[in-house]
Amino acid sequence: FHNSGAPRGGKIIVTNKGKFLHGLAIVGRDEKIPYIESGETQSLMINFAKPGELMFYCPQPAHRNKGMAGKFSVGR
Repeated sequence: FHNSGAPRGGKIIVTNKGKFLHGLAIVGRDEKIPYIESGETQSLMINFAKPGELMFYCPQPAHRNKGMAGKFSVGR
């Protein structure tokens, strides 16, 4: 996940540059991309109530525990 930040409302684009299946989930949000195949790009339309930092992680089994998590900034 390349963190260039996210607008308060709009599209988050994610490319899986790894060799294995991954996904994208945001802590405290229902919206997610459950499956992103190796080499695949997917997008997620989402609106955030306010600017700030949010935590994300890979929802695949055991991936979050292996460090596949981070944070990103939501614009003003």
